[in-house]
Amino acid sequence: MATKALLCDGVAKKAVTMLAEAGFEIEETPALKENDLIDRLRARPVECLVVRSSTTVTQPVFVSAGGLKLVGRAGVGVDNIDVKAATAAKVKVMNTPGGNANAVVELTLGFMLALARQIPKADRSMKSGQWEKKTLKGIELKGKVLGLLGVGRIGAEVARRAKAFGMSILGYDPYLDEKTLRSVCEPVKTPEDIYRRSDFISIHTPLTDETRGMVSHEAFDLMKPGVRIINAARGGILDEKALMRYLHDGKVAGAALDVYSEEPPAYKALLEDERLILTPHIGAATGESQDTCAEMLSSQIIEFFKSNRAINVVN
Repeated sequence: MATKALLCDGVAKKAVTMLAEAGFEIEETPALKENDLIDRLRARPVECLVVRSSTTVTQPVFVSAGGLKLVGRAGVGVDNIDVKAATAAKVKVMNTPGGNANAVVELTLGFMLALARQIPKADRSMKSGQWEKKTLKGIELKGKVLGLLGVGRIGAEVARRAKAFGMSILGYDPYLDEKTLRSVCEPVKTPEDIYRRSDFISIHTPLTDETRGMVSHEAFDLMKPGVRIINAARGGILDEKALMRYLHDGKVAGAALDVYSEEPPAYKALLEDERLILTPHIGAATGESQDTCAEMLSSQIIEFFKSNRAINVVN
């Protein structure tokens, strides 16, 4: 009997093709709210559920999903999946680490350049019929210090490419040994070292109990005047109200955010300051990234149901 799989959130067609060719019975659906997902899984049970970031797989979903064996996340972060509830229900959760890394790296570099040269502001002024050349003086990346909070796949690649701009790189990552860190950056012992020394700070950590609210009022107090901050990792790591306070005080020259503590942002002050560059969680939103994640996840799912081999499982 064919393995049944429900694919949510507009997973790339490559996943559909690969799973169908492997004999899976596929149904696709847009993002589902909790109650709708529960009703769907009760009405037509499946062994495999695939999501991106829109559908949230909660504890009540796992309780209701009889026969579910695997939840696949086409991406890295699994904060939209209750992993503890999955474990209790004996459901494996897998993701695709590295599949969207290049897309996030390139967005981060784009943010750095846009902040340094005020590109969004220049674009807005031109389209409003203004010629504000004298008010749009920027800075150069060459000679600046980039501090990385997290030096995993994405952070390390940001470091390598930022060096091509002539930047000096500091890196903090408590999970990596000094030798690994030294291969891409100057290691520092604490986040405070990043805050004190960096002209640009880029966040590349997962959202955990340890990192939630990490970039706080106390962190901003330590930062250099004129610092620029980038977060294309996870919302909740950076305290948005603290960011706005230090933007208004002038200590922070600008920030670029792709992720927020609530999505869409509930804190409307973020939308009102032109020194903020905001994008709607598009870090992984490239065709290449979505195809890569789809191919990785489909291969892992096929292997799981074929040989019970669990690749990139987080529980």
